[in-house]
Amino acid sequence: MRAGLLLIAVVSSGCGYGLMQTAHTEPPNEVGAVFGAAYLKNELSGVAGRNTRAAVGMHAAPRLGLSDHIDIGLQPWLLLGARADVKVDLLAPLNPLAIAPRFGVGYARGIGSDTAMVLAGGIASYRVTREFEPYAALTFANHWITRPAPEVDLAPDETLAPRSGVGDGLLQLHTGFELRARTGVGVFLEYGLWLPARDDPGDSYAFVTTHIFAIGIHAFSPRRGEFPRNR
Repeated sequence: MRAGLLLIAVVSSGCGYGLMQTAHTEPPNEVGAVFGAAYLKNELSGVAGRNTRAAVGMHAAPRLGLSDHIDIGLQPWLLLGARADVKVDLLAPLNPLAIAPRFGVGYARGIGSDTAMVLAGGIASYRVTREFEPYAALTFANHWITRPAPEVDLAPDETLAPRSGVGDGLLQLHTGFELRARTGVGVFLEYGLWLPARDDPGDSYAFVTTHIFAIGIHAFSPRRGEFPRNR
């Protein structure tokens, strides 16, 4: 099952818009993966000339348990890149409450642009029953975007703003819940809100406030005889 989960995740494309994970980590040497889709809504949605397919992103994210408290995830990001993150559950694995700091990096090479990013944040979740676990997460993600300067007509006394080097920051809030069956399958439903927190005027790019609605299927090892064990 572990090899199958990794194979499906690798061949699946994704944009990484959703979070779709609780604060509980995968058990040591076990692999779980979430496959789903996210829909984005912002002030640019529906604007003439925009690629409406960009409003829907696929999600494929395997996670490997490294210990009782740590797991690591890897997923496609922005179609032509990848993002990895590490999550550390600060509480005992059997505790229904989980609080986990999370850190990650990502890189994507696009057509005419490159994007590097780092993220830091945390997730809190509570396993109300074996089947139901709500969660909430707060993350700050900073992006450094490299793209050609736009072709614009400037007045003799005008120049384009220089790059500041601080990057473009997003405050990402996610909340949702997972419904789990004992057969090794779960379902995530999630809402996300991305808020611009920092802008580099010289990179010719700016984030806008965005709403995200996501749904995903969680495949994990059905070896869960104990309760309340991991996700």
